Amino acid sequence: MERGRNELHMVKRLETAVGDRLISVIAYGPIAHEDEYFGGEHLLIVIADLEPDTLRRLGEPVSWWLAKGEPWPRLFSPELLQTSIDVFPIEILDIAGHRRIVFGSDALANVEVDPVYLRAQCERELREKLMRLREGYVECHGTDSTQDLRELLATSFAAFARIFRGCLHLLGAPRARQDRDIVIALCARLDLPAEAFLEIERLARGGRSTDPEAAFIAYYEALAAAERRIDQLIIQGDQS
Repeated sequence: MERGRNELHMVKRLETAVGDRLISVIAYGPIAHEDEYFGGEHLLIVIADLEPDTLRRLGEPVSWWLAKGEPWPRLFSPELLQTSIDVFPIEILDIAGHRRIVFGSDALANVEVDPVYLRAQCERELREKLMRLREGYVECHGTDSTQDLRELLATSFAAFARIFRGCLHLLGAPRARQDRDIVIALCARLDLPAEAFLEIERLARGGRSTDPEAAFIAYYEALAAAERRIDQLIIQGDQS
């Protein structure tokens, strides 16, 4: 109820600020997937233009939204949204697949993602997120903090699940909604066990691991195996 009221107030504030320049407000992300790991509501706001005067007018409604503890909304013009499809195909595909129209027209209707650009982003981001996970693990052992390790594992899950959505799309698999189902579906396609991922999904939902160190090792090994299989089936497979 509170979230719905905040959305209505946000739309009213946006309309007051920019008038008929406001085209669309779309909710997306974990809440749209019914995966409320971190509570925040992500908004994509489509405005007729992104000129300085428009941006200045957005200051009040955006500040109000942030004060409610919500994440920064994404601001697009119709032209920027269209040209961003090839730059951010994972994100656009995710939003287009699971979104809720809060106000206005559906700015993502009939969006098509080029598999060439999607493949490149999946490859790049999978390697980058693994690099960040390694760095976070090293940092956790520098502070010797079990809580920091739990948080590292929990926050990484949604990031990898987002990439796995793109990988499933490239494999021609049916769309799943929740991150847990994404992981299960990808592991089935890659012929890999899913339990190490599901342990981290439980942590992301607020559960506790009896041994976060063992959970990390199993998770890291599962991610490495998934990376190899994705490389074989999607990256190299497309080049053969």
